[in-house]
Amino acid sequence: MSEQNASKMNINWFPGHMSKSLREIETNLKLVDIIIEIVDARAPVSSRNPEIIKYNKPRLLILSKKDLADENSVKKWLEYFKSDNSLAIAMDLNKGFNEKVVINSINTLMKEKIEKDLKRGIRNRTIRALVVGIPNVGKSTFINKMAHKKAAGVGNTPGFTKSLKWVNTANVDLLDTPGVLWPKFDESTGIKLALIGTIKEEILDQDTLSNLLINLLIDKYDKELEKRYNLNEYSKENIYECICRSRGLLLKNNVLDISRAKYLVLKEFKEGLIAKVCLELPGEQ
Repeated sequence: MSEQNASKMNINWFPGHMSKSLREIETNLKLVDIIIEIVDARAPVSSRNPEIIKYNKPRLLILSKKDLADENSVKKWLEYFKSDNSLAIAMDLNKGFNEKVVINSINTLMKEKIEKDLKRGIRNRTIRALVVGIPNVGKSTFINKMAHKKAAGVGNTPGFTKSLKWVNTANVDLLDTPGVLWPKFDESTGIKLALIGTIKEEILDQDTLSNLLINLLIDKYDKELEKRYNLNEYSKENIYECICRSRGLLLKNNVLDISRAKYLVLKEFKEGLIAKVCLELPGEQ
């Protein structure tokens, strides 16, 4: 990654509204019983904001986009995140959302507090939850599913939600928060976040990003790559030329459109059309 692009990253990582949002989240922590943190199942650690991890509340961790992730790796992550004060579940928030699983998980985490309330004669007190997550991991989709209506705006643009908002549901009151990144992270984390669509791609060098992705696919998901693009013989050096020929990606005079092939691979990777992947595993960090 060039020095120019690295400088650009530092400028764009932490805009002013994200700093303000973090302050607002911290101010409202005392109003909630539990934190519901949404992360991307393809990069469960890289998609966690360390500024939010430090909040000391019972925590339900939801690994979203389960449909795009490698199933065996997701199982390892669910085990990894288990603790006395936290619980992890995985789901496809769009097509496989299970409200009952969410509510049961919240009640499991809140069991001790609910029992204390009962002893004090307090019954059916509404649980309040802070819903957090970095941009574009499915936080607003989760809230809308819980509310059974469009209570939160949904967009593919990182940073779509801009302010805090209470959303009432049948079982729990949710405090919707903007997706916030953190001031600095290393290049490896930045690459993973760009690949899963959490940060704006234009912040990173596209050639670097696409080359890293294609090397990953060749090393770990070669069979899926070959099937998707109908490839026979290829190498890391000529892979994009082979994809151009397979898909008919040509410019004038039959010149191979390498840029379009790179864009295609990045796009189809994000959409889960090439392979179900996990970009990191427990113990690799």
